[in-house]
Amino acid sequence: MEEIGVVWDIYSKQWQDSFTLLVQYKKKVGNCNVPRDHKEDEKNLGSWLNTQRLNKKKGRLDAKRESELDEIGVVWDVLSHKWHKWETMFALLLQYKEREGDCNVSQNHKEDGENLGQWLNRQRANKKSGTIDAENLQRLDEIGVVWVVLSQRWETMFTLLLQYKEREGDCNASLIHQEDGENLGQWLNHQRVWNQRRKMDGGRKRRLEEMGVSWDLFSQKWDKNFNLLVQYKEREGDCNVPQSHKEDGENLGKWLTTRRMDKKKGKLDAEKQILLEEIGVVWSIRKKWETMFTLLLQYKEREGDCNASQLHQEDGENLGQWLNQQRVENQRRKMDGGRKRRLEEMGVSWDLFSQKWDKNFNLLVQYKEREGDCNVPQSHKEDGENLGIWLTTRRMDKKKGTLDAEKQILLEEIGVVWSIRKQKI
Repeated sequence: MEEIGVVWDIYSKQWQDSFTLLVQYKKKVGNCNVPRDHKEDEKNLGSWLNTQRLNKKKGRLDAKRESELDEIGVVWDVLSHKWHKWETMFALLLQYKEREGDCNVSQNHKEDGENLGQWLNRQRANKKSGTIDAENLQRLDEIGVVWVVLSQRWETMFTLLLQYKEREGDCNASLIHQEDGENLGQWLNHQRVWNQRRKMDGGRKRRLEEMGVSWDLFSQKWDKNFNLLVQYKEREGDCNVPQSHKEDGENLGKWLTTRRMDKKKGKLDAEKQILLEEIGVVWSIRKKWETMFTLLLQYKEREGDCNASQLHQEDGENLGQWLNQQRVENQRRKMDGGRKRRLEEMGVSWDLFSQKWDKNFNLLVQYKEREGDCNVPQSHKEDGENLGIWLTTRRMDKKKGTLDAEKQILLEEIGVVWSIRKQKI
């Protein structure tokens, strides 16, 4: 009997874990209509929910669990609900068309809180596989749904490129350029990539070449990183990019370091050097280090320590990021001995684990200021950091009694709820 008790305890835990994932799914999507093959955090959530529906139908579902599922909005009669859902989404599509003039809904567009773009994309997939209801197909045809999206999309972007050329005189749209609200620069870059990989349709390639598009990816790469550097400066206030920094997935820090090396060797194109200097690139990193060291000294004289948070700015400079970069260089044993000694004499701690905690705590504060609470979805990333996983780990530490008391108090003071199940759905 004890062995049976253990099995039931495991089953109960598995059920609660799946229920928590369902709550997480609802917060993210807005409903509990989980597709049957959907996985949440690598768990078969759709299959699990279908099992609960079958258990209810057979009278095997525990009343308390049925009540919990009812409270978060689980629909039991899926077939009837699917019909109602289709009609609701079709009405939203009509509403979209009346406002926008067409049915070209972007894939991530929401209408009145519903994922209309994803729904329309599923209708296209159903038509392609031959599984769409004939009457539904006719109704979508009648309101002007375009089934082959890629072809129409390409023609739309080609027209915008033509418009850009007529105004600017060339086809050199920067990577971040938008034309009439569309990401023309990114689209043009995709065409170059497709051409390089020899996957571009011959007719399309000819039309782009006749318009004057250049396939020089090296030049395009330079333009892309330069535009990312401009983007970085607009956000951070300077061009002092840490060497390990990535901007929109590109190794911007390494790219800028290479440009400095080119300048030192006399290999940097004069025109490009002027462009970089005009936006404020500093060629001598040593001078910059001394400036930041002085700001850290100023910070310590005022605050009494060197524990600047990663988001902290001193006199407009990103002192927190710079200090974190020194810790990273020290950990990798790439720091100059003299600099390391000066930082240690000032009282800098190399404890990266503590720094990581501070970073995530500050990101949690940032999340709360924006969202109004600390209910971070487990899969959420904040500024590239896995904030949801970090907060889940802190909850586990609290449950195990391994969470530092001082840190627990800090988290509670900003509103962290330890038991997710007790949150109001």
